[in-house]
Amino acid sequence: MKEIDNFDWFKTFWHVAYYGSITKAADILGVVPSTVSKAIAMLEDEVGDKILVRTNRGIRLTKTGDKLYSIIYPSIEELMDVPAKMQERIPAEPRNLCVSASERMIQHFLVPYVIPVFSKQHSNIRVKCIDYTEGATADELLKNQSVSLAFVGTHFFFRQLNVVPTGLFENPNVCVMGANHKFLFDRPVSLEEFECAVEDMPFVFYRENKLSFFYYQDYFQQMGIAFEPSFEMPSIHAALSIVEAGVGYTFVPAICALNGLESGSLKVVHIRDLKLWSQREFLFRLKEAKLSNEAEIFEAMVIKKSMDISKRIESYL
Repeated sequence: MKEIDNFDWFKTFWHVAYYGSITKAADILGVVPSTVSKAIAMLEDEVGDKILVRTNRGIRLTKTGDKLYSIIYPSIEELMDVPAKMQERIPAEPRNLCVSASERMIQHFLVPYVIPVFSKQHSNIRVKCIDYTEGATADELLKNQSVSLAFVGTHFFFRQLNVVPTGLFENPNVCVMGANHKFLFDRPVSLEEFECAVEDMPFVFYRENKLSFFYYQDYFQQMGIAFEPSFEMPSIHAALSIVEAGVGYTFVPAICALNGLESGSLKVVHIRDLKLWSQREFLFRLKEAKLSNEAEIFEAMVIKKSMDISKRIESYL
């Protein structure tokens, strides 16, 4: 490899690889996408090989790109972290970062996967999560700038707002059972097979989310299936605790079951004839409002973690 003295090329490549998108990298760097593409092309010319390829889902690193990223990642991370390390010498006043999300996203995504890592790295920043299912809606919180970022399961309510949407992960609903019901996990089953298998099992459901309750009630009626939960629990967490104990089955968003699936206490039942509801999780911020440094760091961490969560969910579908 030739000696390369333009650090900006490495920095640009790092952003593209980190965010998985030329457009997102350009947005973070404050330049137009063509500037990013030109820097990548010049770096490829110096390296003597392609370092990334474009796909329908964004960009993918080549073998050379993977190697280059692994080489520069530690150094770039260190340099990106210099401001934070400099602040370690000066006791900083605690700052608040406010975000809005549903109880489901707070409990099953932000708390287990994002906030602990963020808080450990930025101990002077307190993350405040506002559950928009109570009180003001997410769009109201964004418009009056009560929050910097909003997590929403659909973009429908934001079409009239001047917002920047970022798609996170697909969150399909899945049917799950305790791991003791092994006879249903080795292959996809028909709806008739499933109904016969669960005839004597309790159907566990929850009233935490009225939209989900009425969706399943209506969908089951359309499919000619009786919607008669044996247990109506107050929350998804309570419903899953019963199912994990080997009692019955339930239908939940995949992100809510992920911990149980990875620990082996839950298993997905693939029902061929049942097309379950799926929604895309989005992250929104206002276009005209400049994010604080802590909000930008939090946003980047969320995007990175969502890519990991997406792969983990897909492995069970």
